[in-house]
Amino acid sequence: MNQILLPETENTDHIACLDCALHPVCAPKTIGESVIDISESLVLKKQPIKAGQIIYTEGQPFKDLYAFTAGSAKEVWHSSLPKPQITSFKLKGELAGQNGIAMGAYPNTLIALEDSSVCIMDYQSLIKSANSLPSLLTNLVNLFAIDSHQETEIRKSLAVTTNAETKVRAFLYNISSRYKLRSQNYIDIKLSMSRSEIANYLGITKETLSRSLTILQNKNLIEASGKNIHIVNYSELKI
Repeated sequence: MNQILLPETENTDHIACLDCALHPVCAPKTIGESVIDISESLVLKKQPIKAGQIIYTEGQPFKDLYAFTAGSAKEVWHSSLPKPQITSFKLKGELAGQNGIAMGAYPNTLIALEDSSVCIMDYQSLIKSANSLPSLLTNLVNLFAIDSHQETEIRKSLAVTTNAETKVRAFLYNISSRYKLRSQNYIDIKLSMSRSEIANYLGITKETLSRSLTILQNKNLIEASGKNIHIVNYSELKI
């Protein structure tokens, strides 16, 4: 098979605020004739994170919400299994840390997959502001509702089958659609996670993942070169 040369794509550019998950919360609010910008006082903007840096750990008391303005991360569950289990990937523009609200502690460890940037929002300060700004409270509820829906869709797409090829297909469509949602390039994607990490997440072996990618290429659904994925047929990729 001839080597496929795909365009190099990078995830290091900062996402536009309008396309960030936190935008409905951060956006200035109009109260009467006044405009209030809570992001100036509540958000630590675009804090640099190095690849491999731990952002929060499993069991750590919940405090902050994180929005990735650049880069990506993986959530890892250190269970009694022989090796840690990757439970999710966080992409540019997405929110992390919200799963710590219910129990008051982060249930997983969040680790940067690459050099990244995050906006950090103190949750208790956000709630205090929301108590006096009804529109902010509404936006906050909507934010968590949308996030919950997206997480459900991810789980559904991966739960429909035990077939490895279908799992890989669903995974790639899910990653692509999430980039599309954030107005990012969803056709030419550079995966930040390794094949071993993807295999861990999907519950398959690295060798099975490689075979499945080859099958999808032969079906003319994708082209793959290392971590670069070109979506040949986006609509047909969907399960």
